[in-house]
Amino acid sequence: MAILRDVSGVKVEVLVGGTPIPEFDDGTQDSPKISKKWVEAVTGANFAVKMSFTDRYRSRHGVRAQVSLDGKVMCSSIYHAKHLRQAEGHTVEGARSRIDRSNFLQKFKFAELATGESPSV
Repeated sequence: MAILRDVSGVKVEVLVGGTPIPEFDDGTQDSPKISKKWVEAVTGANFAVKMSFTDRYRSRHGVRAQVSLDGKVMCSSIYHAKHLRQAEGHTVEGARSRIDRSNFLQKFKFAELATGESPSV
């Protein structure tokens, strides 16, 4: 669970099958408002990103949250202040798009991992 030092009451989790998976430090120093973690991919599994705001989060303002995967922005949402502290949190399951008046959800999915040794030069 990613936690920001200077922003108490906010937590972010990666879910597979609705269950949080372990997160690990990426070895860099977090800044007060940025936390970087990595998760172990479950090849072929769909995943979601869950954001929760507890009573410890003190703000009268809404929040803009952005989900980036491999450095690419997948979605950006604004959560109004009166809806932040929903018990179930806010879950992003994938990238949304609209084509010809139809809405689509492309679910997040872990790619197949290629492992092995590099060919020698």
